[in-house]
Amino acid sequence: MMLSTLLRKHSILLLFSHTQLIMESDALDYALTAIISIVNEENKVYSVAFHSCTFTMAKLNYDTYNKKLFAIFEAFKALKI
Repeated sequence: MMLSTLLRKHSILLLFSHTQLIMESDALDYALTAIISIVNEENKVYSVAFHSCTFTMAKLNYDTYNKKLFAIFEAFKALKI
């Protein structure tokens, strides 16, 4: 199937309404990721924002719990929720 056909067939951009937001974050040994998704009326999940960054040398020494908490904090800060 051609790309243009796929783009016309599926919704790419959705209007933001007061739907359910999902924030996922994860912290690895050296980096963190955060994804914001929305759920539409048909209960389909669409990603709307993505953030990732590497830890500084000081943050590399954090234990696992602090890295995970920092990933949540950084996600809210970077994605401006």
